[in-house]
Amino acid sequence: MSGVTGPPGPLWEPWADAVAQRVAAGFDRLDLLTAVDRPASGEIEIVIHLVRRPEAGGLEDVWGHTLLDRAAPMLESVTGLLPAAAWHEREIHEMFGVQVSGHPDLRPLLLLDVASPPPLRKDTPLVARVDTPWPGARR
Repeated sequence: MSGVTGPPGPLWEPWADAVAQRVAAGFDRLDLLTAVDRPASGEIEIVIHLVRRPEAGGLEDVWGHTLLDRAAPMLESVTGLLPAAAWHEREIHEMFGVQVSGHPDLRPLLLLDVASPPPLRKDTPLVARVDTPWPGARR
């Protein structure tokens, strides 16, 4: 498999259709589905890494991504194509505040209060850092 050396390739739009095309081409193993907060551009980037095992042996992989409006991020679920995406989509919903349409169960994974600011957005203050300054901060 190739390593990550740059951007994850072309935008996959529309998202669920593009994922479905790759799954139909045999990339039916989900290795990674995550989000990256990009406040400077007003976007949340969704990154996916899919893998397939060709009959000749070895592994082939494909990277893709899409960009969501940070102010109202909405992503179409791909759990019908890739059941393993269910947990990842729940995490993206809980940690980045992305609404995942068509997901069968968006219960929180870790947080008690999903209404609080999404903890992995870069502008969400970390309570531990408010109470205790980071010891490595420049003075």
